[in-house]
Amino acid sequence: MDISEIAKLRNIILITLLAVFTAFALWVRMLPADGLFTETLPNLLGNDPWYMLRQIESMTANSLQYPWFDPMTFYPYGTDNFWGPLFPMIGSIMCIIAGAATRYDIMYVSSTLPALMGAATVILMYFVGAKVEDWKTGIITALFTAIVA
Repeated sequence: MDISEIAKLRNIILITLLAVFTAFALWVRMLPADGLFTETLPNLLGNDPWYMLRQIESMTANSLQYPWFDPMTFYPYGTDNFWGPLFPMIGSIMCIIAGAATRYDIMYVSSTLPALMGAATVILMYFVGAKVEDWKTGIITALFTAIVA
């Protein structure tokens, strides 16, 4: 084997490992999904998922326009949104692509977004580790991200 064949084999192994780590991370993050959905509405726990759902519904209904002022925060006065629109924007795009129009459909589609973003973090962390040190550090970083994060 010459050097180019070894490099090609290493790239195939790296891509395979990243795919396995990403699939594992997605599987782990989707395990609680069985208890998330009921017959009437998905069971969103906590305050943040409901607020993000409201932003996603608003953006889906208003052609992906982010509401920079929200009258429901600091009610009755309202306040500006001090965080960026990345999460609701991605959720709204997913809902538009999936054709989700009702509240149940939007909740169902949007509830998979945290798991998908967590799985995408594995690939991102590989590139961060590879940039900081080398490909071995990237693989170890991706593995730890898939298991721990």
